Amino acid sequence: MLSTGSNFCVSVLMSVRNGLPHIEDAISSVLGQTQISLELIVVDDGSDDGTSTLLGNLASSDERLRVLHNEISLGLTRSLNRALSVATGRYVARIDHDDLWLERKLAQQVAYLDLHPEVGLLGTAYREADIRGRWKRDPLLPLCRTDTEIRDALYRFNPFFHSSILIRRELLVALGGYHEGYRYAQDYELWTRVLSRTQAATLPDVLCLRRVGDDNISYRRERAQRFNALRAKLAWARLNGFSPRLLIPLVRDLAIVLAPRWLKAAIRSRLHATTAT
Repeated sequence: MLSTGSNFCVSVLMSVRNGLPHIEDAISSVLGQTQISLELIVVDDGSDDGTSTLLGNLASSDERLRVLHNEISLGLTRSLNRALSVATGRYVARIDHDDLWLERKLAQQVAYLDLHPEVGLLGTAYREADIRGRWKRDPLLPLCRTDTEIRDALYRFNPFFHSSILIRRELLVALGGYHEGYRYAQDYELWTRVLSRTQAATLPDVLCLRRVGDDNISYRRERAQRFNALRAKLAWARLNGFSPRLLIPLVRDLAIVLAPRWLKAAIRSRLHATTAT
């Protein structure tokens, strides 16, 4: 049963399985947010690397951190829904255990949504770094700021960085949370349903840092990620009508699903070359 109370401005959802060594930095970036009352709900999805102990220690020193433990791994989608079921905030945010927020991130987003009741989903611009923290080039995907740009992008790519979003909790609950038929790309599928109920926007300010690399789930499970993204694109097309803009992304996703790992690694290395520190 999804919670309907509201005690905090923002409920932040995180799921982690074996999150050392980055999770403490991610949690600090959440709890260090300025001018916002928040709760951070972390689902420990069956960790066995010391993450559970670290989470217990951190929770004992800050009452805003709440830890839920899965006895067996449920996966990201089901874990996020478990966190959502106890969330009490007016808004819901998401962060992965290896990403970071700038301290004004939530304050800027809440201020925007409070002034724009027609917008239910709000992202931000972000920068990328490798697992060692070395800056990369600007993200390859274009920044989609307006509702029109976001709707157009959904035919071709996911226009939001998942760890950047803020969404109205009432809306997320009404939609039933994340679709548990999507083990990966669950955020992409969610946007297709969210945009049937509300408008969306993206702040142009860089307020998040995304870590990318071989340890990142998007790279470790790239074929499954692409396959589920393909499903999300088709779901958007079913809701909004087929568009020729969908053809190239469909071919690209199929090629990536079928391509050998070494070829994808070579292309990714070329496109995401790191910059000097």
